[in-house]
Amino acid sequence: MQLFSGVEKACKNRENCQIYLQEIMPFQWDKAYFFLEENGYSNYDIQSITGTKGDFDLGRRDVLILFKYHNHLVKYQIFEVYDHTDLKFSFSLWGGVNKTVAIGFMMGKSSLNELHYLGDINQFNDTVYIKYYEITPDNDLLDAGCDTDNYFQGTIKTCFLSFTNLKQVYLEKPYNQQE
Repeated sequence: MQLFSGVEKACKNRENCQIYLQEIMPFQWDKAYFFLEENGYSNYDIQSITGTKGDFDLGRRDVLILFKYHNHLVKYQIFEVYDHTDLKFSFSLWGGVNKTVAIGFMMGKSSLNELHYLGDINQFNDTVYIKYYEITPDNDLLDAGCDTDNYFQGTIKTCFLSFTNLKQVYLEKPYNQQE
């Protein structure tokens, strides 16, 4: 909820804005990681990448956000990213407002040129997937925004976060055309 509230306040309910992650998180950190379960990360993988021990057992469609300060775990949160089609049915039964955070883990291949990718973009399929984010306070400017959708009796308010440069993310390995 801190992340959602921080984005919502900083963006003032605009669909598009930019934020500094360190300005919306009310604690000190020097590395932040974002992982998506669909990318196949085990607890061991996450511990190897972050150097942090913990039980980061991710379920279906979960996102892990992890913050470290001086190589120590400061805070982490695992939350499920809902598919809007799943929510339409559940909200029709009980109504209400659901707040969620969505983090961008894919982009179009054409975006690589705009982001000054130095490799061969032809090695990627049309959609480029992000393995994970690694953000530091000196490179923490993120694209953000909030949007509200109404379904039947309920409302979904989603705040979005996405990288602004390729130094914040690790891309999935490009496919090998011979494979």
